[in-house]
Amino acid sequence: MVRFARRAFTLVELLVVIAMIGVLMALMLPAIQASRETARRGQCVNNLRIIGQALTRYYGAYECFPAGVQSEAGPIRNEPKGQHIGWICPLLPYLEADVYYRKLDLSESVYSPKNDEVRRTTLAVVRCPSFGRSTVQTEWAQSNYAGCYHDEEAAIDTDRNGVLVLNRWLSKDDIPDGEAFTLFVSEKGIEAGELGWASGTRATLRNTGTPPENWLQLKAKLENVTPGSQE
Repeated sequence: MVRFARRAFTLVELLVVIAMIGVLMALMLPAIQASRETARRGQCVNNLRIIGQALTRYYGAYECFPAGVQSEAGPIRNEPKGQHIGWICPLLPYLEADVYYRKLDLSESVYSPKNDEVRRTTLAVVRCPSFGRSTVQTEWAQSNYAGCYHDEEAAIDTDRNGVLVLNRWLSKDDIPDGEAFTLFVSEKGIEAGELGWASGTRATLRNTGTPPENWLQLKAKLENVTPGSQE
């Protein structure tokens, strides 16, 4: 019986194969990363759509939009003093988070120890996957979305021309440009010192006083918009 000797791989051939695999991986990695980022951005846009639908459903139930923040007289400062119940809180039943809404004591300040458990709970629907893990350390669960309360740099107060303002529950008749042409909610970054998604402070309310083209000068920028009528 004739036996044929099998030729083994040489070290050079092995190194060539490893190098080729490395080159292929290097070529594929950017495409994989781009695909993942596309998926993350798609989820972020979907979050905005869900928030827009929640606003629409809230309006259907109460014939008004939620106040941007319920609290004592303004202006609202970025400090844990006051009632400061943010607009996301009354939307919880429409964001499939009714269990947290029922745990909130809205007769108390949002900073009350009674509300600590909810404030520490991260809600996926108010976090953009593209933002990744924040290097900003905060005590409370945060939001990557903010309601618009004014078109100029100004403190959060009652006499602002946005839809989500202090202690005012506006109807569609109060929106002169119509829902489709009015900014309700946008994406934002997260800064140190923010007081969390439950707080109606700059953590969840912003103005559009700086033009979008100057976003590099901002610590947090507007990136996506959600018309209130979006389905």
